[in-house]
Amino acid sequence: MPGSSTLFLQDYYRQRGDASYEAVFSQFDLDSDEVVDVPRVEVHACHLQGGLDPVSWPEQGFSREAFEHQMEDEAAANSHGIQMLKTCTPYLAGNVPAKGEHCAWMESSAVVYCNSALGARTNTKAVRALPRRC
Repeated sequence: MPGSSTLFLQDYYRQRGDASYEAVFSQFDLDSDEVVDVPRVEVHACHLQGGLDPVSWPEQGFSREAFEHQMEDEAAANSHGIQMLKTCTPYLAGNVPAKGEHCAWMESSAVVYCNSALGARTNTKAVRALPRRC
């Protein structure tokens, strides 16, 4: 998801000078020091997993600061048109591509289900891992 970050990444980029949604996306996701504008998505896009549970975060050991950062981060993504699903099984949360439709899922069991049961098509060979800087 563009600009998705943990509190650790937020602090890391804040120390480098810019921890805005666009800066984290540019530097972390694109591996670019040039900060690019993140436009609103024009196709169905979703974020499958969140960094913490929005209800049980205290039991998970997260601080209020981490919880508030996660909620701000998700709100920023949502404002760009990204639907928050918080599941590894997006097809159970209403994200069901049609037969033959291209789908860019990355979670392994969802990819198998998409290609075999739904008849949609994923292309995992086209997904290239970008170098990450932490």
